Amino acid sequence: MTLLSSWSFAHACERAHPDYGDYVQPWEFCDDDLMEQKLPRFDAFPADKVDAFKPTLPKQYDGPNAENNAAWMEAIQYAFKSGKSMFAGHYLFVEGGSCGGGCHRAIIVDLQNGKVYEPDEIGLVLATVNSLPGTMCKTLDIDCHRALSFRANSKLVLVIGQLGEEAKRRGLYYFQWDDNKLKPILKIDKLLNEKRQKRVK
Repeated sequence: MTLLSSWSFAHACERAHPDYGDYVQPWEFCDDDLMEQKLPRFDAFPADKVDAFKPTLPKQYDGPNAENNAAWMEAIQYAFKSGKSMFAGHYLFVEGGSCGGGCHRAIIVDLQNGKVYEPDEIGLVLATVNSLPGTMCKTLDIDCHRALSFRANSKLVLVIGQLGEEAKRRGLYYFQWDDNKLKPILKIDKLLNEKRQKRVK
């Protein structure tokens, strides 16, 4: 059984964080604290081997928001043609759906049968990730400009930001794609400065 570990860092960062307001700024994690943790690695969660198959895309998308269905179909086509969105062996990790700046949504398509999965964990992620420290990106083994990180040959997904609209769900999240679900592996709570802690309570 995969368990979710959750903790807050016990000590404050040596450098003071500026207050960016209520919006999520995930780079406020401490690089040193992350380096002290045993973080999951993408290569430790290899995708299952699959036989050769002919990719199948969904003929239509019937999401909960009908106004975004066409945008999702366009995002699926773009992700497939780009060749950069393969995930966990035979899936397509699709981001988009007319979400807006600082807002990230994703769905997962099984290319073996065209079935679409809509995990709640990536249904809405609020994050601004264009200023992550390079050292942090290196530690996490991710692209500095992505809130959602995945690999074609791995079942691991890393999410940096706020899941949904609750401020208490800010953090760094690791999930494993298993049985067509995102199962939590690890959560690292986001460090909040004193002023923001008072605001969130």
